[in-house]
Amino acid sequence: MTRITKERGALAEYDRLDVLAMAVAYWVEQMVRDVDMAIADEKGRRLKDALENFMDHVIGHKPKSDTWMDI
Repeated sequence: MTRITKERGALAEYDRLDVLAMAVAYWVEQMVRDVDMAIADEKGRRLKDALENFMDHVIGHKPKSDTWMDI
C-alpha cells in the first residue's frame, strides 16, 4: 500500500486492495444490519412491555392464556 499512486499499473498487487475494500464494505454492511435488527427488537420489546403494563392497570391482572398481543 505504500507504492500506490494515481498512475494505472503502479501497484502490481492492486487486485488485493480491491478485494480488501470489498471485504471491508461487506462487513460494514453486516454490522449496520445487526444494529437495525437490534433496534427493531428493542422497540418490539418495549411495546410488549407497555401493552402488558397497560393490561395490568386496566384489567387488574395478567391474562392466563395467549392474547392477540402474543401472536
